[in-house]
Amino acid sequence: MAQSNETLPFTIQVSLVNVYEDQILPPGTTPGQPRAVGHAVGQVRLENLTQTEIPLRIEEVAIHAAADDSLTSSSAIMAQSMSEVTLGGLQIVDRGFHLTNEQGFDSVSQVKAVVTYTVSGNTYTAESDLHQVAVNR
Repeated sequence: MAQSNETLPFTIQVSLVNVYEDQILPPGTTPGQPRAVGHAVGQVRLENLTQTEIPLRIEEVAIHAAADDSLTSSSAIMAQSMSEVTLGGLQIVDRGFHLTNEQGFDSVSQVKAVVTYTVSGNTYTAESDLHQVAVNR
C-alpha cells in the first residue's frame, strides 16, 4: 500500500476485496441493450500508533484505472465520501465500502482504490494494490 513520504502517527491501508462488472441482463430487459454495472468492494484500515487521539477526514474513495492512474469515465461516479473519523489512542478502525455505477469499467482490466484523506489541514492519498476486474456475463 502506498502512502505519502511524510511520517504520520498512524497507518492507513486500502484494499480491494472484489471488483467486477456485471453484464447479465436483468429480467424484463430487451436483449441487445448495453447493460454493464461496475462494483468495487474494499476496506480502509486506520491504525493509530500513538496514545493521542487523531481526528481525520476521509474525503473520498475512488476507483482508478491501473494503466494510467486516471479515473475512468465509469469510476468518476464510483466515488464515496466517508466522513470524520477520530482515532482513539492505539485504536484500529476499519471502514468498508461498496461502490457501484451503471457504466461498468470501460474495458479496463485492472484498477486500484485511491483514498484521499485530510489530517490537520493537510491532504494525503493512499492506494490499494492493483486488482483484476472480473466480468460476469
